[in-house]
Amino acid sequence: MKNPTFASTPPSNFTTDLACERKKANTKLSGVEETEANYPHTHLHQIRITSQEGADSLGKPKGTYVTLSHGPAFSLWGEVRKELSENLEHALRSLAQPFLQNKSKKALTLLVAGLGNRRLTADAIGPRCADAVNATYHLRTMAKDLFEKMDCAGICVLSPGVLAQTGVEASSLVCETAKDIKADLVIAIDALAAHSVTRLARTIQLCDTGVSPGGGIGNHRTPITKETVGAPVIAIGVPTVVHSTTLISDAFERSGADALPDDLLSKLKQDGFFVSPKDIDQTTDTLAHIIAEVINRTWGVVQ
Repeated sequence: MKNPTFASTPPSNFTTDLACERKKANTKLSGVEETEANYPHTHLHQIRITSQEGADSLGKPKGTYVTLSHGPAFSLWGEVRKELSENLEHALRSLAQPFLQNKSKKALTLLVAGLGNRRLTADAIGPRCADAVNATYHLRTMAKDLFEKMDCAGICVLSPGVLAQTGVEASSLVCETAKDIKADLVIAIDALAAHSVTRLARTIQLCDTGVSPGGGIGNHRTPITKETVGAPVIAIGVPTVVHSTTLISDAFERSGADALPDDLLSKLKQDGFFVSPKDIDQTTDTLAHIIAEVINRTWGVVQ
């Protein structure tokens, strides 16, 4: 897959969850390292933020951010799906390895947290992914002989819902569960917001810095990070929404008109709304199952 071309760089007052889009808007930064790799059907873009200056410039914590760009959901089958799955697995293993201290797979305890609102399709990728991950943690005590024969880690799965549904911060539920099972690693899956329309449901971002649920749409909740949870957190996110401001500004640019001034963009953002693709149900389900398959294959049980 050739290096993909995406829509224009985000205006300074627009929020995106994707590190690659923030980097595109800040081309010359110190303390930020980039590598890219092209595959027949996917494109890999890795950003490492190594200094506080780089973190402040991008508005992202220091750490590693891996972006996998791919085709639409209807194309993710056969060799295309296999390639994306293998690249996703490699990226996930690479990010997780420093936290696992060379423990054997059977000795590991993982918590998979599917963040988001399952009643809202554009926000349901986390819960749908959690539904497809095979839980094995209970077998360690309830079926010891069986667990010993299985080449898997102890995986606990949680869908904490959202604050409006439970009255409790998702981070609190994740934190208490991680403490209870003494998790070696938390994998949090969540829906993200993008700037570029062409990235919707065609990008998977992984990072080793955790996640701030709702951050991309301005609905900031308590972050789920190593500091708040007490265990290392790898976040896997898929952009499923874009702000209406982007649609307007992109239309102006494609028409050859002058860029909209920042004060007007701020007004549009304040009065705007978020948009998801028309096939969001299919894409959410497809990508949720791909991510779950990779987690099952890496540390769990494949049925």
